[in-house]
Amino acid sequence: DRLLCVDELGLFAVADGIGGLPGGAEMAQTAVETLLRVARAAGQAATVAALADWVEAAHEAVIAAAQRISPDHGAGTTLVAGLVRDTR
Repeated sequence: DRLLCVDELGLFAVADGIGGLPGGAEMAQTAVETLLRVARAAGQAATVAALADWVEAAHEAVIAAAQRISPDHGAGTTLVAGLVRDTR
């Protein structure tokens, strides 16, 4: 549902809302927006190890959004992200 390519940060991600549940596209958007926000706050000096914390922040944001959008059925997204540092 969502693709994130931020060359200046070396950050790339794909989020795909869970089909069959309400709000999948919104959950994917929440995940990539949160990932981008925390990555920008960390800046280019952030290491690849920080990526796990950023994904955790996205996870928490998706949980909060799912509770608002669909408290009875839940909602979610997959998220795959990569951070390029020193050509790796």
